Amino acid sequence: MVKEELERAALHFPVGCFGAYLCFVHPMMGLVFNIGFLVYEAMNDWRKKDWSYKDIFGYLCGFGVAAGIICILEAIKWL
Repeated sequence: MVKEELERAALHFPVGCFGAYLCFVHPMMGLVFNIGFLVYEAMNDWRKKDWSYKDIFGYLCGFGVAAGIICILEAIKWL
């Protein structure tokens, strides 16, 4: 069971990275993309009851890692 949960999170990790990148490059597009993803997952859970919070967890991990890397790279750029 744990392996399946990690695989689900790993599948959504790149989506979160892409969402963070979009927020950096074009904030409005990032907002639309991120809200769209969250609404999609909420609708998916509502219809199928497949515990979409596991997908959102992987997404948020990817978003957090990518956002952290982007912030560090931006800080280095300004030194």
